[in-house]
Amino acid sequence: MNICKFSDVVQFRQHVEPFLLQHEAENHLILGILGDILSGDYAEAYMVCVETKDDIALVALRTPPHNLLLSTTSNLDSIAFIVADLHQEYMMLSGISTLSDIAQSFAEQWQLATGQTYTQNGSGNLSARVC
Repeated sequence: MNICKFSDVVQFRQHVEPFLLQHEAENHLILGILGDILSGDYAEAYMVCVETKDDIALVALRTPPHNLLLSTTSNLDSIAFIVADLHQEYMMLSGISTLSDIAQSFAEQWQLATGQTYTQNGSGNLSARVC
């Protein structure tokens, strides 16, 4: 696996949109925020995907100071790549939004990498808050 970082939102969207649309309901927030970035609503964005030899395994998007958004994934090992890269970019995160198993895995790995603790918030299976 390797990590691919993007600075151009058009290229990022073209690259990850087919993957995101495979699970559109779970990835709707990322898809919506990509549209907002294209519209100029955000000046800065962290746009990353983790790829295997054959496909995209995970997509991450953040428009600081907002939460990190993670796509759905069946490859939880890909989260470690995001944690390592994100830790170089940001020392602290306000939170993450994703499915609960992905959020839990990310939060545990983030805590190990940074010492920053986390709590699961009360919104069911959609997000975990890193505090």
